[in-house]
Amino acid sequence: MYLIRGIKNIDLYQTKFSDISTVATIGNFDGLHLGHQQIIQTMQREAEDLGLKKLILFTEPHAQEFFAEAAGIQSFKPPRIFPWQEKVRRMKELNVEFAFFLKFNQQLRS
Repeated sequence: MYLIRGIKNIDLYQTKFSDISTVATIGNFDGLHLGHQQIIQTMQREAEDLGLKKLILFTEPHAQEFFAEAAGIQSFKPPRIFPWQEKVRRMKELNVEFAFFLKFNQQLRS
């Protein structure tokens, strides 16, 4: 799996893999419950049918966590099931080729 961390690294990804097309999904994928598994399975089927690689885009921290901190409401922060390293490990097990972690901050919010 190729891990892309931060918007600054997207240029490197595009340069290195310019000839590769992907099917992508966006989500937090914390805990990989049945809904998450369904999304990933759908992505895997699409990738196989179209001959594409798989890419998952994560935001870190969770958007809900960002907004809770911005509002000063710590009790609204969602609990974490998996740290990002565990998410990467799980996605690797599911044969996802690319994981892109984008920092959820004020710039992204805008």
